[in-house]
Amino acid sequence: MKTTLLFIFIFLSAIANSQEKPVIVEEINGRDLVRQNDKYGLMKKSKYIIPAYFDTVYYIDNDYFMVHQNGKMGVFDTKGKMVVPVAYQNIIPVNTEDEIFEVFAP
Repeated sequence: MKTTLLFIFIFLSAIANSQEKPVIVEEINGRDLVRQNDKYGLMKKSKYIIPAYFDTVYYIDNDYFMVHQNGKMGVFDTKGKMVVPVAYQNIIPVNTEDEIFEVFAP
């Protein structure tokens, strides 16, 4: 039992240490676009707004960000709220002030 717990502790420690630190790629409207382990996210004051989980993250307008992950797209606002789930083949911003986006199914 102790050997198993020790192995799990060492394994989890190795995984935690293998994470590279976030690197700021660009500043966008007071937020930092960061890359970590070849994935992108968004931070403000060293706290993640959008986790570094996505293949790409880019600013669209009126403080919304488009994300891509495994060929699917989604939209987040600047507070990290997912406005459109990451499940669509294509998304077109129609009226971002009213959070209206045209989505195309997978």
